Amino acid sequence: MKRLFCLVPCLALMLQMSPAQATATSTGGGNITRLSGGWVNANLRVQTGFPWTNPESCPYSDGYMVDPADSGHELLSSMLLSAFMSHRQVQLTLDGCSQGRPRIIGVDILE
Repeated sequence: MKRLFCLVPCLALMLQMSPAQATATSTGGGNITRLSGGWVNANLRVQTGFPWTNPESCPYSDGYMVDPADSGHELLSSMLLSAFMSHRQVQLTLDGCSQGRPRIIGVDILE
């Protein structure tokens, strides 16, 4: 019983000591200048006309990536294609790297 009694406080302490997660970062708003996709999977590289944002210091600076392993990649890709085709400005939310480029986890289509 004494071991079980320590289990909850010990788990709480371990969770507090775990490394901090990176926080998502938003870019400025602007137009998409180029979309590149394909090769062997559903990669989508996005190049923009607004200032470069690379919060995780990813090694490549030639665009942002939609990671095909992310569950929302189809929605994000559709939104980016729609914004590109209609010349609408976007704001991207980034978190981590995908294929050495900042990973897009969110898209806002601006007015």
